[in-house]
Amino acid sequence: MYRAQLVKKHELKELPRVDWLDHLVFREIERINKQSSGKSKDEHYLFIDLQRFDLPIVYSEHEYKTLPGQGIATNSMSPPNTAAAGNIQRQMQSVGDGASSSGLPRLGFKVFDPEATRDNPAESKHRRLVRSHRNGIIDRDLRPNAKIRDELGEILNYGPTQELTSEEKDLIWKFRFYLTRDKRALTKFVKSVAWGDPSESKFAVRLIPEWTEIDVDDALELLGPNVHNMEVRAYAVDRLRAADDEELQLYLLQLVQALKFEAIRPDAHVDAVKESSLVKFLISRACNNDVLGSFLHWYLVVETEDPDNERKKLYTKIAWEFQVALRKLPDGEKRRAVMKRQADFVFMIGEMAKEIQAVRDRTKKEDKLKELLRDPSHEMLSFDPIPLPLNPSVNIIGCFPGM
Repeated sequence: MYRAQLVKKHELKELPRVDWLDHLVFREIERINKQSSGKSKDEHYLFIDLQRFDLPIVYSEHEYKTLPGQGIATNSMSPPNTAAAGNIQRQMQSVGDGASSSGLPRLGFKVFDPEATRDNPAESKHRRLVRSHRNGIIDRDLRPNAKIRDELGEILNYGPTQELTSEEKDLIWKFRFYLTRDKRALTKFVKSVAWGDPSESKFAVRLIPEWTEIDVDDALELLGPNVHNMEVRAYAVDRLRAADDEELQLYLLQLVQALKFEAIRPDAHVDAVKESSLVKFLISRACNNDVLGSFLHWYLVVETEDPDNERKKLYTKIAWEFQVALRKLPDGEKRRAVMKRQADFVFMIGEMAKEIQAVRDRTKKEDKLKELLRDPSHEMLSFDPIPLPLNPSVNIIGCFPGM
């Protein structure tokens, strides 16, 4: 390989020409080639010369956005600023420095290929033929035989994270009308829909309201990261309305996490309540129940500390709108004052924890903490009752440092 590269450079006049030496070298190369080929006259070689450039080429392509959940950042091969240009230069240097076992340069960066995320044309054509809407009337009367019923039952027993094969998706689609009577089947049906197909997506949205009402845990799955259709997510929120406050409290943490998958623009001036039915639902229920309100407030406060700037802005926006909604209630200012006192209490506990962190001895650490709690300036021994942030059904009136 290296020898061929040198010959190519010689042909391009990139190497100095020495007639007597070139003659000897080419004769030696010819001899070596004959030996490596086993002196067979029937062997032939095809050499392909690709275009060469004196300097590294940086391609400027259309900026592609990856699909949600792929974990690959939006890529553009043209550097948007000087820092990016510096990265390109360092990458090109790493290409020149490192080499693979074959002697070729080893690339040090990844390039996003949009073709990898597109549907296979053959599979898309097959799906359209199998799911032709012209057979919709016939599909309504389809009933599976015993064997297919067993296959469908096995698919419905899959866990929420298990992916469906294309054959399983086609089977779910074929018997979609039959499955509307089974509440477990809705989440599998949503997975089987090709949401990129406008006609299929529109048909699926019209069919979902005909389904038997699903459980709350199934509604949570429809609010996950893989469901992007806002009408489906709104349907899941409608199912959540059937849960009472105690049941909703069990799923509140997961619902707060699901907010990051809503189509909310953190920097937009539009209220998140208007953009997301889930935000509107959670704030409404939290305003009507003190315990739910306390939990929602602190779940949102924790998320505002997220190192991801976009998520931080998202949850800050929702937390602010919750406070605005509380302010409109008759007792809203009182509830907001309680939350502020909770925040002061948590802040003071955190400051004390930082202060005793440097003390190594356990006994001395406990003595230091008791001393801080007894300090009148901290006002930790006794105060007006406030709900415990970890469990708002319990009121605390002070800290007992012990003997």
